Amino acid sequence: MTSASRLDDTPTMAGARLCASIPGLDEPRVNAEELRALSEELEQYPLTEVPPACDPAMNAAAPSGLTRPGYGPHLPFGAGSDPEVESRLRETMTALPRVGDEFLGFSLLAELGKGAFGCVYLAQQGALAGRLVALKVATGLFDESQTLAQLQHTHIVPIYSYHDGAPFQAVCMPYLGSTTLADVLHDIRSQKSMPNSGREILSTLNDRKRRSSRRLEEASSEDVDETSLSPTCRLVAPKVGPSPLAELEGMSYVDSVLWLALRLADGLAHAHDRGILHRDLKPANILLTDDGVPMLLDFNLAQHRKPRDTAIGAAIGGTLPYMAPEHLEAFRGQARGAVDARSDLYSLGVILFELLTGATPFPIYRKLAIQETIERMIRDRKTGAPSLRELNPSIPHAVESIVLKCLAPDPTLRYQCAEELEEDLQRQLVHLPLKHARNRSLTERFQKFRRRHPRLTSATSVLCGACVVLAAVLGLFAVREEQHLRLEARAT
Repeated sequence: MTSASRLDDTPTMAGARLCASIPGLDEPRVNAEELRALSEELEQYPLTEVPPACDPAMNAAAPSGLTRPGYGPHLPFGAGSDPEVESRLRETMTALPRVGDEFLGFSLLAELGKGAFGCVYLAQQGALAGRLVALKVATGLFDESQTLAQLQHTHIVPIYSYHDGAPFQAVCMPYLGSTTLADVLHDIRSQKSMPNSGREILSTLNDRKRRSSRRLEEASSEDVDETSLSPTCRLVAPKVGPSPLAELEGMSYVDSVLWLALRLADGLAHAHDRGILHRDLKPANILLTDDGVPMLLDFNLAQHRKPRDTAIGAAIGGTLPYMAPEHLEAFRGQARGAVDARSDLYSLGVILFELLTGATPFPIYRKLAIQETIERMIRDRKTGAPSLRELNPSIPHAVESIVLKCLAPDPTLRYQCAEELEEDLQRQLVHLPLKHARNRSLTERFQKFRRRHPRLTSATSVLCGACVVLAAVLGLFAVREEQHLRLEARAT
């Protein structure tokens, strides 16, 4: 049985990575040529991740061996039925460096995430003051490193350096924590009711930080420079206004989700403006740093749109439950429309639906053949997503409109770019009318107006206004009565 990874939680990429932990293996017996051959051989096998069911009881019954709580197994459709491929895959796993090893100038302290063709380590870089870093070791990382090098944004995890140590490559990134939105979602689904405050998100973050601290303590030894374990290894941004942690703590839960989504949309806009699609957005690929900042992870499936603006290449992977219908069609090999920026926005819409309701917008098929699974998923998505307010009545109508616009089956009815989604999210947070999605609730519109103009809508203001209106009406009646008396006097 395969399992999900922690920091690098599987973009399911055919022929590149099966994010699974395979215990009980012997010493490595696979050389670089065999590894490349195996990677080419696995290109024929599409992979997918099956997320947990909506029912928290089913999450509780998940296999205890899962690395990522709450997420179901990663199923290598087709690959598991070939004993030879499976055997060679097991052998390849043992070629990865192990915790305690020195690899390309890095001391590997602990595993943050593990996959069949790669692993993410908490590592110490001795050549640079022994700083803590996240080191991703896998095959085929050159393209990802080139993609990340083009992206410099507050809400995209950056790259420090790229290292080649055949048969594996390594991408060095800052270590900013190990909490992802998958952890947040798991904790939400384990509760009996939806949270009311952003403090619930911070609760998950603080719990994960405590676990990470214990891991660092366990990884520490006489050979580890403990001065590098200080918070100075974080990315530091200029402080403008309250900290992200303070903002989240003071928000309602719905607003805290929108606050996170706003920043993720900003990161996507940055990538899309440079012609780069993510194509594997899911909760596990969104890091929530120890400072409370959301950041996009894992551009290993990213596609550059400039050389080829087509659906070619869309079929190499993604995570099925988070794919847009046109992405599923491309995955199936029968693409009818291009997989573009709107497909990423669809995936973000699925994430928002899950965070706001604790449920998945569409059914999860666990025991069907891959082709039938994809057919049903496409059919489900083309019927449209269900109402969010039926699952969580505390969700405002405007927020439901935003999410449902992201999840429109027809790409032309979605937000046409990440900037449009970003604008509506910002307007919702500051109580302005939406610009790109419709809000049919007149009551909610008035409530927004009242929040923007509290002086005009306060009780005192309303009372004063009522008095003015009453005085005007009485004055009108007095004038009319005086005119009537004058007419009667003239008549007599």
